[in-house]
Amino acid sequence: MQTFYRCEEGYEEDSANVIQNVCKRLLQNLRHEARVQAVRDYYALRGIKKTKPACRDKFLSKEQYMKVILKAFYLSSFI
Repeated sequence: MQTFYRCEEGYEEDSANVIQNVCKRLLQNLRHEARVQAVRDYYALRGIKKTKPACRDKFLSKEQYMKVILKAFYLSSFI
């Protein structure tokens, strides 16, 4: 779904600044949530159920993250 907004003449620069700030915040949240989801998926692959709040404090090694990424990539190639 896409949302379109119009900007009054003369406010283009202000609206561009707002858009840039919002996008920056969304990307930071996306990176954080992607890590948490990867931790959750890693444990799910091993049959361990964990909630997102429990996964926020966990950090995996590079090899562990790569196992989750490769598994997700492999599964998405069949969609």
